[in-house]
Amino acid sequence: MSLFRRLGVVLVSLLFAAPAFAQTATRVQAADLIYEGSFRVPGPSGPGGETGDGNSFNGGGEALSFNPVNNTLILTGSRCCQPTTVAEISIPDIRNASSISALATASYFQPHTPVAPNQNDKGCGGPIGGTLPYLSRLVVSAYCYYDGGYVARSSHWAGPRNFSTSGPFAGPFAVQSPAGNVGGAPGYVAGYMALIPQEWQAALGGPALTGQCCIPIITRTSWGPAASVFNPADVGVLNPVPAVNVVSYDQNHPLDGNAGCDSTSTLFNCNTAIGGVIFPAGTASVLFFGTQGIGDNCYGHGTNDPALHEQPDPNAPGEVLCYDPASGSKGGHAYPYVHYVWAYDANDLVKVKNGQLLNWQVRPYATWSFETPFADIRRAVNGVAYDPSTKRVFVSMGEQDRPRPLIAVFRLQVGTTTPPPPPPPTQIDSDGDGIVDTADQCPSQPGPAPSGCPVVPPPPPSGGDTTKPVLTLMKPTASTVSGDTQIAVEATDNVRVVGVRFEVSEANGTWRLIEDDTSTEPDGRTFYTIWSADTTPRTIRATARDAAGNTAEVTKQVNGATPPPTTPVDQVVSDWGPWTGGDWSPCVNGTQTRTETHTRTEISPASNGGRTFPLSETRTASQACTVPPPPPPVDSCTARPVQITSVGWPSVNQGSRGLDFSWRVTGDSAVTLADVSLKRVNNRWVLTLKDSRGCTGTRNQ
Repeated sequence: MSLFRRLGVVLVSLLFAAPAFAQTATRVQAADLIYEGSFRVPGPSGPGGETGDGNSFNGGGEALSFNPVNNTLILTGSRCCQPTTVAEISIPDIRNASSISALATASYFQPHTPVAPNQNDKGCGGPIGGTLPYLSRLVVSAYCYYDGGYVARSSHWAGPRNFSTSGPFAGPFAVQSPAGNVGGAPGYVAGYMALIPQEWQAALGGPALTGQCCIPIITRTSWGPAASVFNPADVGVLNPVPAVNVVSYDQNHPLDGNAGCDSTSTLFNCNTAIGGVIFPAGTASVLFFGTQGIGDNCYGHGTNDPALHEQPDPNAPGEVLCYDPASGSKGGHAYPYVHYVWAYDANDLVKVKNGQLLNWQVRPYATWSFETPFADIRRAVNGVAYDPSTKRVFVSMGEQDRPRPLIAVFRLQVGTTTPPPPPPPTQIDSDGDGIVDTADQCPSQPGPAPSGCPVVPPPPPSGGDTTKPVLTLMKPTASTVSGDTQIAVEATDNVRVVGVRFEVSEANGTWRLIEDDTSTEPDGRTFYTIWSADTTPRTIRATARDAAGNTAEVTKQVNGATPPPTTPVDQVVSDWGPWTGGDWSPCVNGTQTRTETHTRTEISPASNGGRTFPLSETRTASQACTVPPPPPPVDSCTARPVQITSVGWPSVNQGSRGLDFSWRVTGDSAVTLADVSLKRVNNRWVLTLKDSRGCTGTRNQ
């Protein structure tokens, strides 16, 4: 890798670490979201009615995203069936009406389609968590709903935007999760997604966000809103997909900072649900939309009688009832519930990316609840999407048009608008049925195209990308080389060159790797490496490859320059060995050095006694370097966690009186026990200890 390339990383960081726009952009407040109206989603797109076949929005409407190419919304179908489907619908007239029946109804642009049939890499089924149209593709995330064994590792799929006719997507592929999450599970990234405005992409290091919060088996996911920066174009190309977490919370650092999941809180508890996230252009606001339970937190069966709240459950000895007219099921309750927004300053997320803050140290600059005319007592928010060309916010309100969701529409009063992409060709009645509908979309397959539609070229003979990269050797130009020799090529491709492998031939017919270069110079085409040439004639070889596995090769024969003789003619001289040295010195002003030595042996002929003369030479080598950033601050709870070493569990009737346990904090004898909590969760004991530092440790029966 070249010196220019290494210095370029530093220059980019200095230029974009804190742009002036990022410091002064407007922060969205509650009053900036103005309700415009709502509309209904359509009925089933196939036979079977509202239930049992996955062709309806019954209980669905999650993973909402906006498709600017078609001016449509993409969202999930019913949760009744696996795999979950996705569908694309139009945006009809938006009406601020007094009754649901007076609202307009969307129509299908693409019907319900199962795009991710496997749903998970470990056979654990679950719902789709997010959709994101990006470039010419649709990226989809899905997660294992109840992953008690932490088996899931992958979460994202990718396929064409015309998903209803393209077949199953490619996947699943892994996306890097924050360090320290249990088992590397994808519960921090396998949900909602959103685009990052162009003016923030350099500072945050990517074009999109992906995240997840508050799903069953809470220890595998974030204890508050979470987001990681990634490039959707990498899904299906790199595995795992690189991602940088910029906000999340683990069980030792929940968002509310107090009792965590079991708390009564307006920030986070076991009843928090995040439906999605948006990042409006022209603002410094990352807005998470969801549902928050703000009442007394309680675990048990729900009851609609407030007098029975936290009274013994006659049908479940040792458990209590929880007042919750929204749900009678067994689980967490915190009635009443509100539609909720958690608003974060993007400047804080940049600080996490740059190592100035830890991901759990970020706090919302504001939170607020909001209402719609047709809200029910559950206040479910299933998804959110943003249209930057109109500054409209679309919110999927779960089952408010029972059994289907309603789409509520707000307009943002701040920020900037982004022009939409060129519209697709005007639809015509291409099938001659007298109706302009989804069957009249411009064809995606080769063949005659209706007037106004582009002609689709035929695919490569074997399907997929079969075009090889084009590779040209630029250096060396001479046939005789010596010392450090630059090997440079120019590589181009009809899609993208992902790397060039540089090799040199050995005397035994094998190839020795010099470097596998996956980075390019700023022109995006030039790859090169440095090779220390010797006196042996050799062949140098460069092989370029694209994402589809197509390769192109170029070779060149070179001769090593012969050094002038430096020894008497009556001696036999061995070749110099390779230069070797110790550790590099610390990086100072972009340079580090070390002392290197190489040796050779001179042997006199037998007539001179056959004596051996070991010779050596020493040099000072230098190379460019980058001063590493200071390590992030060490978190006391992570460095010295609360460890529950043994537990004698009580019977259900004994309660905490029968509890016996031992604990410790390694390396810190001054820490004392501050609080002990023993609760029944899912018919199992859960023991939580809090020490004098505020750190917690949990152990399940």
